[in-house]
Amino acid sequence: MTVKDRMRGDLGPEVQIEELRKADVAGVLGLSGYRIVVEPPLPTIEDAKADPAVKKTVKEMAAKLKGKVRLSDATVPCYAELVGGGIMYHKAMMYGSNLFAGWIFRDFGKTAGTLPKFFSGAVKNPLEKFPAKTPEDTEVATAELRDAYAKDFVEYVEKKVRGGVARTPAR
Repeated sequence: MTVKDRMRGDLGPEVQIEELRKADVAGVLGLSGYRIVVEPPLPTIEDAKADPAVKKTVKEMAAKLKGKVRLSDATVPCYAELVGGGIMYHKAMMYGSNLFAGWIFRDFGKTAGTLPKFFSGAVKNPLEKFPAKTPEDTEVATAELRDAYAKDFVEYVEKKVRGGVARTPAR
């Protein structure tokens, strides 16, 4: 099994949602009281390349993200979006292995019609056990991968949202 296959199984969309919930996604983002709505996962790059309709959907979403349009049809005034972006395993001979995870957070504020504050970025956390070297190490390696993902999210919020500079699209 390749590292890519292992990551797909150990850190698929459902697992990502579970880890973000455990990390208190709304609380970490300062959105206590917000209702979390989980949308269907984004298609993979491979899916978009293989299917023109999927590719079109991905392009439409990318255009919405660059602009001031909400991804959902929600019309509530208090509205924010968190989009999980790329997740990448990187192994460097001298520096070890890392999990890179990226997000886009858009906060539309508490008033309808407000242009969103836009925060994007990626962070990394080290991996020592993942991928498992032996079958006996699988459980520990999987737990480490999931923990690194949750840590990446908290670090992203600290560095890129709270410590970052928001971009606002032009009207």
